[in-house]
Amino acid sequence: MERIRGIGILDVQSLDKAGFDRKELAKRSVGFWLKMVFESEAFHADPHPGNLFVEPDGRLGLVDFGMVCQVDDEVRWRLANALKAILDRNADLLIDALIELGAVSLRLEGSRASLRKDVKYVMVHYPTIHLQNHLETVASSLGQLFSPLRRNHIQLPSNTFLLLKTIVMAQSLGRGLDTEFDITPMLESSVIRIIKKKYSIIAALRRMPVATAQLARLAGDYPSGWIG
Repeated sequence: MERIRGIGILDVQSLDKAGFDRKELAKRSVGFWLKMVFESEAFHADPHPGNLFVEPDGRLGLVDFGMVCQVDDEVRWRLANALKAILDRNADLLIDALIELGAVSLRLEGSRASLRKDVKYVMVHYPTIHLQNHLETVASSLGQLFSPLRRNHIQLPSNTFLLLKTIVMAQSLGRGLDTEFDITPMLESSVIRIIKKKYSIIAALRRMPVATAQLARLAGDYPSGWIG
């Protein structure tokens, strides 16, 4: 237990009075959550402004750990696929990614065609879902995409839902500090890093048989007493 003393993250008047740079705080605050989601074994799933404080020395103090969820590399990979699908406005890839994340239909008559139609509608009518656009990008679109999921009675596992909800809330937190804040570049960087990591591991695994054979050949060139 630790006593956190500081200014509430969205007490903008006090932050300004104390001389804090709110644009920089917006990036740090959102980066705080993205680091947990994309790099840590667990993440704080409630980025409510009341849970984050700016301490006198500028450090961020986080409280209320009543909602903490685990996340592993496989879930992060699938989440990255879903986010890339949103960035690319690819409805089929998004639906596949959501299925891989554990999405299930709660009604027998539900169909992929109906879900695809609704998802495409959102993507067409919210053209700001794009890497180069600056305002109201991925996070707002994520919020809009919850509607067709509900309409088609699609349910996500609680951890997956909280992952997406956390990203949406983190964007709102950033915008509360800086009205021009856009999570997209930070999110894009995280997604690219996860995808690169995934494929570098796959490439390394594919090279392993060759590397093993090379090591075996090298081992054969040494006297038996040299190798333990």
